[in-house]
Amino acid sequence: MQDWVVLGKVLGPHGIRGWVRIYSETRPAENIFSQSQWWLGPDRRPFRLIEKGRSGKAMIALLASDDVSGSSAGLLQDRDQALALRNLEIAVPRQALPASKGDSNYWADMIGLQVETLEGESLGRVVRFLESAAHDVLVSEEGDQEWLIPFVRDEIVDSVNLDSGVIRVKWSREWV
Repeated sequence: MQDWVVLGKVLGPHGIRGWVRIYSETRPAENIFSQSQWWLGPDRRPFRLIEKGRSGKAMIALLASDDVSGSSAGLLQDRDQALALRNLEIAVPRQALPASKGDSNYWADMIGLQVETLEGESLGRVVRFLESAAHDVLVSEEGDQEWLIPFVRDEIVDSVNLDSGVIRVKWSREWV
């Protein structure tokens, strides 16, 4: 089974020649263009990145669909073809991403990890991350309880151990 990481999504067509506007969840946003092949939608159809660019603040891309063997099955050439990709997720296989460096981790690698206080109390499991102007926010859930924990290393996040599957935080179950 393939592990996939969602990098963004297709917002819709850009112009009339098959280009698409994209939203990137990578930081910096341009890192989405570091992957030359994208898999779109729930069925993970492969597409190659042919050209990339900006139009004002919008990030745009020209794609070609690939068949299973990898040979080109067709360059997107018109607005209707681009429109058919609207709202589809852009994903890549996890192993296609470079290894994380230092104490940084991909959000996708931390989803599902157990969150514990320094005293060993469970704060559930990581279900997602939120991006805010000040800092990222880890969202953990246990039953119907949800915690929004600022993801600030050393101040709040004491450690992230992918091998043991635990994130230790300076937090309390009482802080909801």
